[in-house]
Amino acid sequence: MQALSPRVAAQLRHMVETQIAPLGVRLPALYDALQAVPRAAFLPEPLAALGLMDEHVRLTDGNESAPRWLLRTAALAVMIEMLAPAPTERGLDIGCNCGYSTALLSLLGESAIGIEENPELAALAAQRLEQCEAETAAIIAGAHRAGHAKSAPYDYVLVNGSCPLVTDEPPPFARQLRPGGRLVCGQFVRGRAAAVLYRCIAGAGTTSGSARVQFVPLEERDLPLPPLCGMEGAGRAREQGFAKARGFA
Repeated sequence: MQALSPRVAAQLRHMVETQIAPLGVRLPALYDALQAVPRAAFLPEPLAALGLMDEHVRLTDGNESAPRWLLRTAALAVMIEMLAPAPTERGLDIGCNCGYSTALLSLLGESAIGIEENPELAALAAQRLEQCEAETAAIIAGAHRAGHAKSAPYDYVLVNGSCPLVTDEPPPFARQLRPGGRLVCGQFVRGRAAAVLYRCIAGAGTTSGSARVQFVPLEERDLPLPPLCGMEGAGRAREQGFAKARGFA
């Protein structure tokens, strides 16, 4: 990752101390990544001033039925901590928009692939990652739901927003997890918005369209998230037939 100026480094330290530490995040590698990757550097230039603010940033104009958002830093940090990527793990970043989340994941694990269906945002993400010298991150321009079967299976999947997962037909990217792989996304849980961590217990590693995938919810945290473009239309997630789990054992 590209070296930062003393001024930017100080700004990122302050951001972590005031926005992330109060949440009780305990993943040391995540703190290091957040202080190595300037969020502002991934935003379009007119929005760069919002990079240090802890709020969702709208990246597309109002003409779209489902606008795209860069998640607030605190929300993204909580979701990444729930995944807890290991240094040897490979991740898939769904709806990566400008590439900021992909850059963070690439520092935590072996590599990360971001999927972005908006062509302009995909081009921006690829450009920003190259400028920041994120050598283990890559961007694929394509449909969010499709994921990237060519490089499957993945150890974990991050979904940048809320989407229906626990349905009769989960999105194709859910079949690209290895057995035991983790996935975190926004869901509606008992009428409230939350980030939910799932573990894949069957069907992972199979990229054929007929594969069945089952997920067990492992953890949930109150975390309002905007819907991910192209996925919000399927309605609220259903939880029938899924048992609670307290850990990864």
